[in-house]
Amino acid sequence: MRVALALRLLLALICVIHFGCGPELSEPGSKTVSTAVPSSAPSQSSKREQVIAPIAWPAPALIDVGARSSLSKEAREVVERAALPVWVLPATVALQRAKLMAKPNWYALSSRFDGLAVALSGSRLTYRYANVAAADGPARVRGRPAFVGHNAGIWSVAWRAHGAAYSLDVECAQGADPRCATERFVLELADDLRYVGGAQQGATP
Repeated sequence: MRVALALRLLLALICVIHFGCGPELSEPGSKTVSTAVPSSAPSQSSKREQVIAPIAWPAPALIDVGARSSLSKEAREVVERAALPVWVLPATVALQRAKLMAKPNWYALSSRFDGLAVALSGSRLTYRYANVAAADGPARVRGRPAFVGHNAGIWSVAWRAHGAAYSLDVECAQGADPRCATERFVLELADDLRYVGGAQQGATP
C-alpha cells in the first residue's frame, strides 16, 4: 500500500497548525476544488488571528466503552491527554491496530485494516481573517455541514463539531475496491465514528 495517506496526514497537520490552511475538498461527486471562495478569500496582506477554540464536550455517558477498551493501553493514554473530543473508527480490528498521537491542540489516528489505510485527525486551532466569513460545506456528516473530496486516490471529508475541526481520509489498497469508487464509504465511515473521551473525560465510566 502506498504511503501517500501517511504523508498527506503529516502535511495536513503541519499546514493546519502553522498556516491555517485546509485540504482541497469539494461537493460529493464533483471534481476536487479548493474550499476558498474567490470573492472573499484572504489576500496575503489580510490580518490573520490564530484562535484556540473552546470545546463543548459531549456528555460522558456518550463514551463508547467497547470502542475505548479495544484500543491499546498506549492509545488509551493518548486519549486521556487529548484536549478535544476523540473520535475513533468503529471496527474492532481498526482500533486494535490504531496508532494515536496527541499534542496540546490536536490529535491524530491512523490504522491499516481490511485493505484500507485510514487517517483521522481533530484540531482546536482555527484562523480568522478580517472581513472573511467561514464557509459551510455542502455535504452532511454527523448532522453537520462538511466538505468532501477526492485526490490521488484518497477520499477526504472535513467537518466541525464540539468546537473542533475534524478530518477523515480513506485510501484503498486496490484501485478497483468499490469502497473507493465514490464518496459514499468515507461519508458512512465518518457517520459511524465512536466517541471515546478526552482529557476532561479520560476515565472510562
